Amino acid sequence: MFSKISYRQRSLNVSFTEGGPLTKKLLSQKCREAVIEMMRNLRRYQLHQVAANVREVKKDHSFLSQADTQNGDIAANILGPHFRTSIEDKSPGVEEKFSGMSRNPDILALVDSVDGTRLVLLHMPGSVVIAAGYDETRKIVTACCMGDPLTSFIWEADEDVPTTRSRTDLTRGDNISSETRVHVWDAPLSRRQSVVFFDVSDTFATDGGKRLVLNDDQMERFFIGVNRKTRTMITLCNGLNQIAVADGGFGALASVTTAKGGPWDVVGVRLVLNAGGAARAFRMNPDRHLEEVDPLDVVALDILITGNSPASVNAIADELHAAVR
Repeated sequence: MFSKISYRQRSLNVSFTEGGPLTKKLLSQKCREAVIEMMRNLRRYQLHQVAANVREVKKDHSFLSQADTQNGDIAANILGPHFRTSIEDKSPGVEEKFSGMSRNPDILALVDSVDGTRLVLLHMPGSVVIAAGYDETRKIVTACCMGDPLTSFIWEADEDVPTTRSRTDLTRGDNISSETRVHVWDAPLSRRQSVVFFDVSDTFATDGGKRLVLNDDQMERFFIGVNRKTRTMITLCNGLNQIAVADGGFGALASVTTAKGGPWDVVGVRLVLNAGGAARAFRMNPDRHLEEVDPLDVVALDILITGNSPASVNAIADELHAAVR
């Protein structure tokens, strides 16, 4: 059952708890810089200039490749001197390396060095890189930057800045297109036209494989329920799903994250909200009941639903409710 029914639409507020506009500007700059450098490195693997191999199978059954580790080191060196940094679990020792430096006490930088590692290993496109900021005092994701190495597109949003898309020259790091403000798709749920993006269709245990979110029966009922209302697509990449909703392509109705490996997997909620969308989020309590939480609190939530409107998000949440009941 749900503890409450609510949704959060776009919220363009003020800047960080400590440091003000200068801290906000620095975070946005460093997130963008890290994303560009990670895009440049990941692109080599996507174009098969360098072979990607499995380095580790994690407890939640996701994979690590050398691209993950290399990008983790790249992001650590860019963000680590300025912010406490959590880089999935692909770059150990980040905090020890920069612990003596003067850094913002409130902001935690969140990085997914390769979101969609399995796609890289499958020799398929679709992986993205992610850098974001989480205000631990207010418990919200503030800034978010994601990049697609194959298209060279970057999507960015900040608390008081709408979501934009731009294209960068990965050989130099310069913009080769002006920033374009993006907006979610402006149409209702449709059985044949709209699409809901899922990360996976099977169960997932979070907290390093220790805590099951939805069991097999619940996940099956949820997926079938949504599929009866509209078309569904499984991409194996949470960031890509959130980008698709924020960018407002034809039919991009909503995204669902049930396999949250860490808070970096759901920071794209900022992109969706700042593009005019809506979101709801839930945490599975020990009593196996869903508690609704703030979708911007990417640390607390287990399941995230983003969409082009409150009505779309609520329609998907209804199916989640029915599946867990």
